[in-house]
Amino acid sequence: RWQIRDGNHNFILRNLEIKNFKGSGLSITANNIQVLNCTIHDQISVSGSSGERYYGIYFASGSNGLIQGNKIYNNPGGGIQAYPGPISNLVVRGNSIYNNNRMVSSPVGGIIVQGSSGKVVSGTQIYNNLVYNNAKASGSGAADGITISTYTSNTKVLNNTVYGNKRYGIRVGYDSTTTNTVVQNNIMYANGSGNYYHKATATTYDHNVTTDPKFVSPSSSNFQLQASSPAANKGVKLSSVSTDYRNIPRPKGSSHDIG
Repeated sequence: RWQIRDGNHNFILRNLEIKNFKGSGLSITANNIQVLNCTIHDQISVSGSSGERYYGIYFASGSNGLIQGNKIYNNPGGGIQAYPGPISNLVVRGNSIYNNNRMVSSPVGGIIVQGSSGKVVSGTQIYNNLVYNNAKASGSGAADGITISTYTSNTKVLNNTVYGNKRYGIRVGYDSTTTNTVVQNNIMYANGSGNYYHKATATTYDHNVTTDPKFVSPSSSNFQLQASSPAANKGVKLSSVSTDYRNIPRPKGSSHDIG
């Protein structure tokens, strides 16, 4: 695996292909790391055990990380795992994260954000991502599109499209250690166990679509909205999300689209 650790900082990884490692594609324990426009796929778990889940990106600890514009797919354990902390101000935006998790032992689908006792994950922003068809392979573990798990605070989940994942589309919390999460302007549809699950404290949830969003062609991974979509022009204006997945300025029509 490729590791950035032990006091390293201020790295930019751009336009790389990271594949076929017998480990996670990229492991980060460092501050001010940017992963931009990379393709991270097909890592290898030899034994298939829980100790060899292996992810596209394993962000273990650090501050001010940026994961942007990447394609992350076909990794055995999951797409992006931010755990166990401490982690602060991680931004995950504009990524396409799909077809991850081929292991019964893995609870990670597209993105999981999870701290641990004394190591809170705070200030994470997850927006403008396409997260789809994770944990759908035969024998895959029960995993969500996006999971905001324990010991997290002030997480924002905004304008994501979360489609066709095995368990929940977006899951917020397992107990009261998940606090002050904002879930706005997301499309969650056709996820196996339900589109949204909530068990947390002080969550803001509004302007999300969980009915048929009328994508152009989800079977060919075209998640653009038809003109008649219930997500078109129905979002709340968010100054922090000024462009969409394709980097086109928002709003395109009379108001911000959802997803």
